[in-house]
Amino acid sequence: MKSSKLDRWLTVGTNISVLIGIVLLIVEINQNNELVRIQIEQARSDTYVAWQREVASGDHVARCSRNWAPVWAKLFATNELSSRRNFMSEIERIRALQD
Repeated sequence: MKSSKLDRWLTVGTNISVLIGIVLLIVEINQNNELVRIQIEQARSDTYVAWQREVASGDHVARCSRNWAPVWAKLFATNELSSRRNFMSEIERIRALQD
């Protein structure tokens, strides 16, 4: 009789431990997914910054006259292509596409 109660309590304790382990595993997986997402976003940001730095330090910037500054500003003012088309004149779009 005592052995049966002990076995029952041990089984309940084991099942509770397994459930706690599963919950902790789910929490750990969610944290890992969040960390990977943040690392991917950081890599994208680093790539974008490196690209902007390359653009800023490239030879074409040194060749540009003062007339180019407004064109570059308009070109990178927005990420939406349709907005760029409405925002830039035809001459400015041609200049931006030449380099």
